[in-house]
Amino acid sequence: MRDAFGRSFWMGISWGLGSNPLLVGLIAAGGGYRILGLAIHGAMLWYFLALWTIASLMIGFSEEIQFRGYLLATLADGVGFWAAAILLSIGFGLIHYFFKPHERWEDFASTGLLGLFACFTLRRSGSLAFAIGFHAAFDFANLFVVGTERGRMRGRPLVENPMARPTMA
Repeated sequence: MRDAFGRSFWMGISWGLGSNPLLVGLIAAGGGYRILGLAIHGAMLWYFLALWTIASLMIGFSEEIQFRGYLLATLADGVGFWAAAILLSIGFGLIHYFFKPHERWEDFASTGLLGLFACFTLRRSGSLAFAIGFHAAFDFANLFVVGTERGRMRGRPLVENPMARPTMA
């Protein structure tokens, strides 16, 4: 926590924000994304900017501390760092895949690879600060700036109500 908002954290923020336009640009080049304009304006824009900034920071801190902090250190003691990193990255992808509505295999793969990247940065730097900053900024850019379908859910509830489904008559 000593370096929580230090140089490595801000470097992670810049990498997280910088990688997003590259990713979205590649998706757009393949015809999978187009810009429709701003979804919100004025005071609502500033309100949700603050809300998503806080939420993204909380997600970055909590998921990195959980998966790349305690769990990785504990599992690595038993099976080695890279075996633990691979297992936890697969688990990280699976948790996002199975417990986030409307996720697809591409989401599982990219989330798992991002988890492995975070393990690499931890191994290289000895600190979670970069990974936390990267994670928070990457999520923020995807959920608030780009407005991906996974972020906005197109007005669908996060948990479907099984009682609301049509029944066979």
